[in-house]
Amino acid sequence: MTVTEKYEALIKRIRSERKARKLSQKDAAEILGIKQPNYSKIESGAFKIRVEQLIALSIAFDMEVADFFKPSELDNITLTDKVRVLEKRVDLLEKVCGYDEYVE
Repeated sequence: MTVTEKYEALIKRIRSERKARKLSQKDAAEILGIKQPNYSKIESGAFKIRVEQLIALSIAFDMEVADFFKPSELDNITLTDKVRVLEKRVDLLEKVCGYDEYVE
């Protein structure tokens, strides 16, 4: 994997983690103390993220900086497979919590 490919994977992971936490680009920009258009340029690759910014995001996302460089378990799988993984997690949670069927 080239440096460019690794950087693109890093940015993809940052975007994925931001979205998983239901944060907007504006929210992420506020975490970094920058304006939303500048944050957007980080995610688009027009601006490079600084180490200090990566650390700030890791703190806000409650994860280690190194985790940004590890593939997410849901990366590179189809939507159908993602649904299956999530269904298995729900089934496990239902068993752990003692639910026999879905309760609304």
